[in-house]
Amino acid sequence: SAMMGAAPVERLGVASGIASMVRALAQIAGIAISTALFAWRVQVYGGGVTVADASRDVLVLALRDQMWLVAGVMAVAFILEVVGSRPSTRAT
Repeated sequence: SAMMGAAPVERLGVASGIASMVRALAQIAGIAISTALFAWRVQVYGGGVTVADASRDVLVLALRDQMWLVAGVMAVAFILEVVGSRPSTRAT
């Protein structure tokens, strides 16, 4: 990764720990946002019902919206990776 490549050799352990922590925090944030979106869409489709009381059709509609959001985020990440990637000029 760019962070590991930019870190001095004597700080690689710290850089690795920070990279792992940031990755875990991003996963936690993603799960929280996805769950909040799902609960919100259940309330929208179900007329204010909670997830526990929602019908199967309401849950499917909410899950569909959640999957579209995930697909959109993945598409944006893919485009940013393709556009932003360039060959490394750093000698190893």
